[in-house]
Amino acid sequence: MAELFEKIGQMLIVGFQGKSSKEASVKDFAKQVEQGLAGGTILFNYNVESPEQVKALAQFFKKSAKLPFFISIDQEGGRVQRLNAGNGFTTYPSAQSIAGMTESDAADWYHKLASELHTHDINFDFAPCVDVNPPGYKCPVIGDLQRSYSSDPGKVVKYAGTMIDALKNNKVVNCIKHFPGHGSAQGDSHEGYVDVTENWDEKELIPFYELAKQGKIDSVMTAHIYNKNLDPEHPATLSKKTLDKLRHAGFDGVIITDDLHMGAIQQHYKYDEALINSVLAGCDMVIVSNNKAAAMGVDGFEPDPNIGEKSVNILVKAVKKGIVPETRIDEAYDRIMNLKKSMA
Repeated sequence: MAELFEKIGQMLIVGFQGKSSKEASVKDFAKQVEQGLAGGTILFNYNVESPEQVKALAQFFKKSAKLPFFISIDQEGGRVQRLNAGNGFTTYPSAQSIAGMTESDAADWYHKLASELHTHDINFDFAPCVDVNPPGYKCPVIGDLQRSYSSDPGKVVKYAGTMIDALKNNKVVNCIKHFPGHGSAQGDSHEGYVDVTENWDEKELIPFYELAKQGKIDSVMTAHIYNKNLDPEHPATLSKKTLDKLRHAGFDGVIITDDLHMGAIQQHYKYDEALINSVLAGCDMVIVSNNKAAAMGVDGFEPDPNIGEKSVNILVKAVKKGIVPETRIDEAYDRIMNLKKSMA
């Protein structure tokens, strides 16, 4: 039986600085992985130099971990792809471009993308984005960046499903985002609070619910958006009322926070408060990117190389004080381990 700290460690996806196992920052993070203080990591542009380097780095962390380890990345295509022609990989079309293709051509592109991830030991993709464009409007960080397939939820479901199939066929975990829908937001949650109360539409839930019904989803990422009609107190990431909608729709897989280092969270909550509340809301895994670019709008933010250990300690104390039920940790741990077993 896993110890409490080990179960909590599996709930963390932690970002790091560096590119090579020879760097002190990478060695330090690998020690934390070995100690069970992270269940996965996330790669950003500054962690990527070349295909050979990425594969070596991924293998280094996997060997450091006692349990299967997530090497995750945001590889959607278009404006959001950490791997591209600039660092020796392939550049892929955006979701908007893909939705203008035949399903066969889309499947070819996504097979290539998924195969490239698998070849370089990346086993988790924060994709596809299933946010719906509202008619006549494009969110500055979704539609404007061509990250949405369409304003038609049915089309979103179709092309997102094509990407999910390709990822599954290449043993790469998928993560649809951003629940309950970020497409109608009129701001950027990296920079601060985004209130979608007046703009959000129920149809934004359709892709999440439909793909859940199809049994295709490995995981779902939350949105740091606030909608008083869904929860008058908390943004979606910290809202049990909102995340319960996903569970009631039949999804019993892993729910993952968007990055807790983003401005929308840091400007309104202390880190320990956000971490505890996200777990109580029903998030099974938590992303802490340590990425300055994610923390736009947060004065004086600096990456914390010990954030994994600090996070584990915060949650262990919260369990021991009765703030977080240990059954909530067990539930999250079981979902994570089931997902990791499915990758084999």
